[in-house]
Amino acid sequence: MTNLTLSAIHSVDAEARVLDIDLAAALGFDRPRVIRELIARNLPEIETYGVCRPVRQTSGELGGRPAQAFYLTEPQALLVCMFARTSNAAAVRRQVIEVFQAWRAARASGGAGAPQPKLTSDDIQFVDTAPRVQDLRLAEALGFDRVRDIRKLISRNRAELERCNPLSAIRKPFGNTGGRPALEYWLTEDQALALCALSHMRGAAKVHDDLRVAFGAWRRHDAPRRAEAPAWSVRVTDFGSEGQMRLEIVAHAAQTLALMRQAVGTLRAKALP
Repeated sequence: MTNLTLSAIHSVDAEARVLDIDLAAALGFDRPRVIRELIARNLPEIETYGVCRPVRQTSGELGGRPAQAFYLTEPQALLVCMFARTSNAAAVRRQVIEVFQAWRAARASGGAGAPQPKLTSDDIQFVDTAPRVQDLRLAEALGFDRVRDIRKLISRNRAELERCNPLSAIRKPFGNTGGRPALEYWLTEDQALALCALSHMRGAAKVHDDLRVAFGAWRRHDAPRRAEAPAWSVRVTDFGSEGQMRLEIVAHAAQTLALMRQAVGTLRAKALP
């Protein structure tokens, strides 16, 4: 059995939550993942205290089937302690109350429990019909010595990452010094969270929490404004000295033949000398 500490509390969509298996370890479960079966059986009652959605976790480099984890609010965690019926459940309920109180006090005072986020909603952009974060920005937040190494990590785990969503890659020019153009990846929330786990970086847990807060803030503030945007946006970008052009069309509503023709006309006009 382990005691719950302040480090066990995660900020998920700006709300304090505890990971299910951390709570199970404190309760003395021989197999901590069994707590997920307990949560699933009692989910209707647990969700009377708020939404309790399972979060998909990557299986990591060892392989295996990805797991579904639960992040529990304070009342949900207290309820699970009651369902657990372990010998120390009462003591763990006290620990739950104390660590959540400590988290709130630290957040209110701006203390160690509320460090500055490494990623914010300003880092989230709408790319390829979904909110995404740039690969190099994620690598910087994770503390990679060479930020471009994250692209090797992405390539090695492409199959795992694409179980979440198809990867969105943009070919970028190398710059004025020449060289082979690079692929820049824009990652969905699930893909970025999976990369945090796969990176094994010391600060990955903090970045994991910051990602959830950042994407949550984007959905609350940016998504409503995006719903009012035009049905299509058309952008033509010059990618190289040879004058090679790329047409980007972002669809926010049903496709229309007229706008497709307009886009092709735009491309032809840009391509003419």
